[in-house]
Amino acid sequence: MAREINLTIEQLTSEHALPLYEESQGQEGPAYLYLDTRDGEVYVRGIHPAYANSWGVDEHNGHVRKWRIPNNLTVQGYNSLLSEQNLRELLERVYQGAKEYYDGNNYRTKLTEDAIEASETLNDYLHDINGDFESLEPWDAWMWLEQSSYIDLVRDGESHEDAAQRLHAEAMREGKYCSAANIEVTLDEMKKRAED
Repeated sequence: MAREINLTIEQLTSEHALPLYEESQGQEGPAYLYLDTRDGEVYVRGIHPAYANSWGVDEHNGHVRKWRIPNNLTVQGYNSLLSEQNLRELLERVYQGAKEYYDGNNYRTKLTEDAIEASETLNDYLHDINGDFESLEPWDAWMWLEQSSYIDLVRDGESHEDAAQRLHAEAMREGKYCSAANIEVTLDEMKKRAED
């Protein structure tokens, strides 16, 4: 007997322009779409680059399934993706075909043939969505600002914090993402170099 389909799809809320974008030491972390096959919870998360290749116990045992998604979508982009009917139908097939069993040591979840096919189709679908949903292009602050001189970037009497906020907003209007904190640090460094 098929179990009742009861997916709960989380809508993302965040003040951050790129809510799932994680970067450390020049390395970008991946973002994933998750489905908990036990309760039907669907959510997205960004992963710190240091943990990009790690698996949780629930993932290892098959209870939680994950598919890679672009890490540069905006909140609106993720919520549009999560409301796609095609996505929901594929997730429902995976959820419906998830069967829990006891292997003598742990409870695990395996997928039926139809659920495996739906999971593979979902993986292909998510792999090809770049550009289909609202996104921003992440930029390194130094790479973005090095074309300009310090004098052109910071207005008379403007603090680095205020300049960073202004430049951050300017980048967003151009479809680029540079965090205000990284811009401020870059301006500090540019000032030091200009004074040397």
